[in-house]
Amino acid sequence: MFGPDSSLIAEDDLCSRFKRALLDKWKSDTHLVGRGRNLTADCVIQIGTVPFLLRLKQGRLGEISKATSVPFRFVPFRSFSVGYGSVKW
Repeated sequence: MFGPDSSLIAEDDLCSRFKRALLDKWKSDTHLVGRGRNLTADCVIQIGTVPFLLRLKQGRLGEISKATSVPFRFVPFRSFSVGYGSVKW
């Protein structure tokens, strides 16, 4: 049965899986990098209450980091953002 903290555990697990999958896919998929070679963007992906900053430079993943101090929805530098509750992910 799910307890009061189970959603946080599930959210942490989703965030870890998201980051691992993204890093693994980007490193192994040269076609993806080639198709995105003209893309340079900063974007925010939010899983539940946890926002990630993704910095893409010429199709390569330059940075992926969790936000810890700044509410990213108010950061004007991003190119786009996507967010859903952890249940949707």
